[in-house]
Amino acid sequence: MRMMPNEEDFSINIIHLPTGQKVNFIGWVTSFSDAFSSTWNEVSVYGRMDPLPTFQNTTRKLSIAFDIVAESQIEAVDNDHKMNRLIQFLYPVYDRGEGKNLPTKDQSIVAAAPLLKLSYANLAQNNVDQSGLVGYLDGVDYAPTIESGQFFPPRRGPHDPTMAPEGSSFLGNRNGGNQMFYQQLSVSLTFTVLHSHLTGWVKGSKNAFYFGSDVNSSGDGKYLYNFPHGGTNAFTFGGLDPVPVTPPDSTVDQDPTTDGANSDIADKNTEQITKKQGS
Repeated sequence: MRMMPNEEDFSINIIHLPTGQKVNFIGWVTSFSDAFSSTWNEVSVYGRMDPLPTFQNTTRKLSIAFDIVAESQIEAVDNDHKMNRLIQFLYPVYDRGEGKNLPTKDQSIVAAAPLLKLSYANLAQNNVDQSGLVGYLDGVDYAPTIESGQFFPPRRGPHDPTMAPEGSSFLGNRNGGNQMFYQQLSVSLTFTVLHSHLTGWVKGSKNAFYFGSDVNSSGDGKYLYNFPHGGTNAFTFGGLDPVPVTPPDSTVDQDPTTDGANSDIADKNTEQITKKQGS
């Protein structure tokens, strides 16, 4: 079932980074959320009503759900194959070492973790190069929609060229009597993002702060002001007015117990003593 003429631009693409294997889904997105969570370390101090907070980090987690609908028997088989490959992406790469007669226990040596790269339009996109986001899946939830029906592929040879249409990877079925493939699959993913570029404010030209990189830069970071969902859209000053580097005089002291506040009290006391001595 086709979404729109430029459906490839709105497909969900996943790459298994250790192997370079790829899978993409052209489906109907039914749910999308992008959660950002900041972690602060709070220390309580005697006599102080509020704790002393220290910033640690901000993490990002994507959740996306989509339905895959097959309009034919072969497309249902292809969709099942893609789901199998996606589930395989949850597993690491093992190093069996060199040599032909190694024991099977060498398979327990993990050579690479199952890091992935996920992209979905501008909602899951690296703002540096417009590629995918690097991270890992917390898991995959896969549920066929039973009421939509299923297909039972006929038994054919493993390399029957008449079986698969253009673009399909299906090469046939050795035993068609014990398999079924559902017409509609509901899939949900939870993806933890590992930031691969600077996420924070930096001082740039025009006496301003810019997010990630100076907007006037011609380097790879020139679109970081659109983080996280802005794509390659252009805005004046990166979409925000430039922030002065020098704060105004009316800046409020965050901690009234600092030396600055105490010195003000001392000045007042000195002024009162001077007045008394003068009188």
